[in-house]
Amino acid sequence: MYLINLKTNEAVQLSYDSYGCGENPREWDNLATLWLFDDGSNSDDGKHPQNMEDSLIQLLGENDYAQLINPSSHRFENFRDAFYQLGYKHGYLLQPVTRFKHTQVQYYRGTDAGFDYAICGMIFVSLKDIRQEYHVSRITKAVRCHVLEVFDDELKLFTNYANGEVYSIDYYADASNLELTDSVSGIYLSDNEFPDDPQVIFRYAEDYFDISDKDSWVPAKTLNKVFLEPDIATVKN
Repeated sequence: MYLINLKTNEAVQLSYDSYGCGENPREWDNLATLWLFDDGSNSDDGKHPQNMEDSLIQLLGENDYAQLINPSSHRFENFRDAFYQLGYKHGYLLQPVTRFKHTQVQYYRGTDAGFDYAICGMIFVSLKDIRQEYHVSRITKAVRCHVLEVFDDELKLFTNYANGEVYSIDYYADASNLELTDSVSGIYLSDNEFPDDPQVIFRYAEDYFDISDKDSWVPAKTLNKVFLEPDIATVKN
């Protein structure tokens, strides 16, 4: 999907980043630490042991790790509850991460198991860091829920990266000659953004290129040396 300016004949497009230039979002300034141990796809969140068992022993100690792997013999409701309670005991908000892999991959908080599912790592943040980040002396239920939502957002973003769901915004100064003028790659879309949405295309193009006059931009399915009449639609609501 392209947007073409009917007055200037400029064009923009939001498309898959064919050069694979998406930056690993785990290299950003994230709240959580993510440790993964599946198929050699370890996250880049600093140095950590090479397997999940040693990593959990590092965080929880040997005695509490033994409780974690056998939660039914202790006071925990289930494996996920054991993660939460034992992590909290040692000063962390700690959650298990499950990988679903079938053609593409998905990472999320959970303890699902099955043919396409596996617990593959953990995501966590220290309680001290939570207090500093949100300027609170006590971590309430509301704060914990918010942090868990941050965990979910970070895992969704890493899932997009792992699946190559990375985009570029392309700019054509003259839509009639098919010659790319400029391009910005490494763009991640949010859950409510779609690459063929004219509003989304224009918003990213406006962020990176010197374009204006929103009302003059209309969608088109293709660019051609012979200027094609674009689809009858506008970027406006």
